[in-house]
Amino acid sequence: MIRPQMMKSGALLLYENSTDTIITAKVQTYAHAILGRFDEIRLTDPLSSNPNPPYVTAFHHSIHMDAYQMKRIILIQWERPHPLEEFLVPPVGGVNWSTPQWILPHLSKFSTHRAQIINLDTLRQYHTNTDRIITATVQTYAHAILVHYDKETAATRSSNPPYATIFHDTFRAFFTPSPPVAALVANVMTKHNLRPNQFVTAHIRARYPTARLQSILRHKPRTDKEGGLPFATDPAVKNYLVPVAVNAINCAGLVFPNATIYIASDSDEVVNYLRYQSEFAGKEGVELTSLPHDAEPLHLETAAYETRPPKDFYSVFLDLWILGQARCTAYGMGGYGRFGLYMSYDASCSVNHRKHTGQIQVCPSLLG
Repeated sequence: MIRPQMMKSGALLLYENSTDTIITAKVQTYAHAILGRFDEIRLTDPLSSNPNPPYVTAFHHSIHMDAYQMKRIILIQWERPHPLEEFLVPPVGGVNWSTPQWILPHLSKFSTHRAQIINLDTLRQYHTNTDRIITATVQTYAHAILVHYDKETAATRSSNPPYATIFHDTFRAFFTPSPPVAALVANVMTKHNLRPNQFVTAHIRARYPTARLQSILRHKPRTDKEGGLPFATDPAVKNYLVPVAVNAINCAGLVFPNATIYIASDSDEVVNYLRYQSEFAGKEGVELTSLPHDAEPLHLETAAYETRPPKDFYSVFLDLWILGQARCTAYGMGGYGRFGLYMSYDASCSVNHRKHTGQIQVCPSLLG
């Protein structure tokens, strides 16, 4: 269990992997880490007699911005589609990573580095840098952060816990939903009788892979970031995605039998089909639930995002937070579902229902 008492408000002692994951998963080059010099850091838990309790040691080996070793404060500036604080905020007693507005005009004056940090080699260049302020765009792929952390732990024969076992608590030491998003989460959880650690989620990335969908849609526009997937009106699209969606539900029921299945997807029509028209609709022993969907969820990089208010993007963070409240996860393509998996209570209670190529990994039917 990570104890927020070890972190002081206003002084971010390290940059944990979770923040990079959420930044790069959706906004890529539009989020920046801002690091300032901080010469006196005690990374200890005041409630423990051990100056380096295990979870702190695990932080020391976090590969992506080890602010402890660099003796720096780290702040996060999220620019697109709106400031991150519209959706997630620092928790009370946790890490305060918000970038003060007064520092923004000084960034170009003090910073001489603005390179992309995409792997361990480029990260290490910052360990000996003496600039007062460093800004860097952070972008990683395929959850390389998690892979490296576990490999480094094994190579050094460290007693660090596996990354997947600390992510749930680590993320919550950095982030909690903003008040409007928190109110929506509470409403959905209460309305659908979802209790933390007592339900399973099925995530379905319907608008991806784009190449496969484009071969089906042919002359029609792209539908990933752009939206507009014609699931209900195009028989070819429906025939392609129904087996994907049905299998996701079967896998969720397999990994956590008899539990309520919460569905998250980038297609409102796929969700509504599963709940009200599929073979599972009305079946005893199969309880499906989701956000109320009357429109397709927006991608964070949707066109003309600046014309849309923050509330139009709440569903992205609402679904993500509820994914993180589950015990088990059936996830498929893309980073969003896997991100929800690591936020959940038990990342080992999971099944991958769809490979990165788009191929279904078949689970037995819940209906026999």
